Amino acid sequence: MSQRWLLSNISKGVLKEVEAIVDEEDELTENAMRALNSVFGAVLERAIAIVEKPYSVCELHSPFGRKLVQVTGTSKGLYTLYPEENYCPCEAFHYFVLGANASELTCKHVLAAWLARILGKATQRTITEEEMTSLLMTLLVSDDSKSVAPNSVEPTAGAKL
Repeated sequence: MSQRWLLSNISKGVLKEVEAIVDEEDELTENAMRALNSVFGAVLERAIAIVEKPYSVCELHSPFGRKLVQVTGTSKGLYTLYPEENYCPCEAFHYFVLGANASELTCKHVLAAWLARILGKATQRTITEEEMTSLLMTLLVSDDSKSVAPNSVEPTAGAKL
């Protein structure tokens, strides 16, 4: 079992625990924030900044039950993500999470999507099956281009997780 796999499962476990706390307490408690900070560090602060902006996280639903999440980035527009999956097409994710010298568990976009859902701050939008298929195809093409050599992708100047 790899250390990376173990840390990823620990981070998902912490997010699930935080979700349970928010469900029970109806708020993000100080203890929950400490737990999140201990796992995600500086990425947490950047994710919270995204969540605090109105309409920055949108959950997309199709009539057939398919779902995607769109997160507004701070520098390059909109990122489309698979819900509750630790993957983002942003450059920072490929460099800091997947890269040869990976130093983070996730990026601010993925964590913002999780937090917005947990805190009930994600906007909801129903889209047509055609729109969903188009987004999925775009995401697949984006994923495909990044998966060729994720260790060689370097973020642009100033890119942050």
